[in-house]
Amino acid sequence: MKKIIYSVIALLGMFVFASCDDMLEVENTSMVQNPELNQKTDSVFFALGIAQAIQELADQYYFIGEMKGDLVSTNANTSLNLKELNTFSESETNVYTSARPYYKIINNCNYYLEHRDTALYTGATNVAINEYAAVAAWRAWAYLMLARTYGEVPFFTKPLTSISEIDSEYEKLGLSAIVSRLAPDLEKFSAMSVEVPTFSTASYLIGKTNWGQDKNINPSKIFIPVDVVLGEMYLENGEYENAAKKYCKYLGEHQLTAKQYGNMSEKLLNQLATNESLWGVTSLPDWLYIYASSVNEEIVTYVPMAVSSQLGTTTNIPLAYGYDYYQLSRSSTCPRVDEIQIEPSKAFWSVADNTPVYFFALTARALNNSETDYPDSIGFVRGDTRANKGTSTRDEYMFNQQNNDTTKLYIRKNSFGNVYLYRVSTIYLHLAEAFNGMGYYDAAFAVLKNGISGDLKYWIKDDSSDKYKYLSREAYDMLVNRVPFLSTYKTVFEPDNSNGTAFRVYGMHLHGAGLGGGYTEMEEGKGTNQAWSTLDSHNNLLYLPEPVLSERLKKIAENYGVTVGENAADSAAAMLDVLCDEYAMEFAFEGTRFYDLQRMARHFNDMGVFGGNFGDIWLRKKLENQASNITTQNCYLPFK
Repeated sequence: MKKIIYSVIALLGMFVFASCDDMLEVENTSMVQNPELNQKTDSVFFALGIAQAIQELADQYYFIGEMKGDLVSTNANTSLNLKELNTFSESETNVYTSARPYYKIINNCNYYLEHRDTALYTGATNVAINEYAAVAAWRAWAYLMLARTYGEVPFFTKPLTSISEIDSEYEKLGLSAIVSRLAPDLEKFSAMSVEVPTFSTASYLIGKTNWGQDKNINPSKIFIPVDVVLGEMYLENGEYENAAKKYCKYLGEHQLTAKQYGNMSEKLLNQLATNESLWGVTSLPDWLYIYASSVNEEIVTYVPMAVSSQLGTTTNIPLAYGYDYYQLSRSSTCPRVDEIQIEPSKAFWSVADNTPVYFFALTARALNNSETDYPDSIGFVRGDTRANKGTSTRDEYMFNQQNNDTTKLYIRKNSFGNVYLYRVSTIYLHLAEAFNGMGYYDAAFAVLKNGISGDLKYWIKDDSSDKYKYLSREAYDMLVNRVPFLSTYKTVFEPDNSNGTAFRVYGMHLHGAGLGGGYTEMEEGKGTNQAWSTLDSHNNLLYLPEPVLSERLKKIAENYGVTVGENAADSAAAMLDVLCDEYAMEFAFEGTRFYDLQRMARHFNDMGVFGGNFGDIWLRKKLENQASNITTQNCYLPFK
């Protein structure tokens, strides 16, 4: 049985499920032969048939989310379909704008959920419940994406056989109504802590690219965990505490503390190289590893595309960024092409070049071999290392150029033939957004600076004399009582270190703000006696809410022509804008940007800050190079 299942995973339905054009056609021949889906193995095959439908949607999901955002620009090589998305001028013939692929997924899910017999056991194990919950999560995600893309959409939970049924019998619902309809059933699975299907393996080879690269996938990561999709629905709907609790539950139950990834800045390396006495540099997992390895803890849900058209559904995404994933010639890395269609925009480079902050310290011990625990000199480099560029024929950086032609920029992130829906970093940054919406902008900042752990007790600011502390007592208590990272999941986020084992979590901003040696706890703002220490987002004494948010409020006043204050509401608005920039660096070119901008713009409006319609002003400014009249009301695609 396992061999059969793995073959289906490898091909994602190529020989079991018939391809179909009708968005309402159910993709499994067993519906005719066995319409009740009452055999123990039925659900596996049917669930993987739905996974094939999601593969067929992947490029559309990605290109709408990225091309309509502010981080990419087009050029003479860009296809007309992508140019239309980028300028909000989609024609009737645009291949990426139809709602049909989403309804194809939904109708398949509806059929499964209507007919699947969930009372099937092997011993004490329910053999169907995992797949059943996974299909319900897929349906919820598809409806969430429909609402994000088209606004109000036809809603139905029964399998249909005719398109006319959508037009004549089913009401149109917006985001809030969709959440209220679908969340209660998902909550039942959440209460049961139902896990995604695993197929008893964490890694499976699905084939080799034409240019010789093996591709392994983790089969469980083609599904969306119930708590993750619930968190996303609640966040999108402005139910911030519910969202935070779901993210907390998922992270806690799966013991996912925030890891450290990063890139050493070439600029910093050059400065360090001028002093030969420096030592203590450490090597940490590179940020590119997240994308290069399809089997790693950072990925929560992704859509792995086939390695060739003979083995399944292929993707055009790598080619748009200068990589021919389906090239026939042999190469050590994904072959490059000259006709790059998508480039980072000026807005992307503006965020990257002005991101605070990258500091490093040369200690007196490094300079003259004397003992001291505070930096003798401090170097400063502004800029986010997630936007580092390399000039080489090798693809060793996220952004790569060639020495003989630096006009072309290759974005390595999209060269691996995968579409990423959720990463652990997604959940942590969305958690920060939820904290901010709850009124705890300092807890949101903690996600960026320190990460969530019991060590936050060292950063509680009890009075004004605590110069380097920033977390309110109320925010810390929230992490104990309301969103129970430090109570229910205390053993994960504050383990017993009595055996001397070091425990450290990291803030998300560290992905772009530091990589080096000499990391220590910074309870009172002290440095270290290591040879040099990166004063990263965790240790940096200037990367604190007060200076960062004050600077951001000044920029908001200048860029948007609004009056700002220093009150809690304005600080929360500034924090949301800071998070938007963090999203730009962490998730650029992953297909999520426009969806994030839409949600944040609506939430700015809900805050009622800076005149009440600031979200519309903010969104127009973000997208002014693409469309001058975009608002939260007219940013949707026409339903077709």
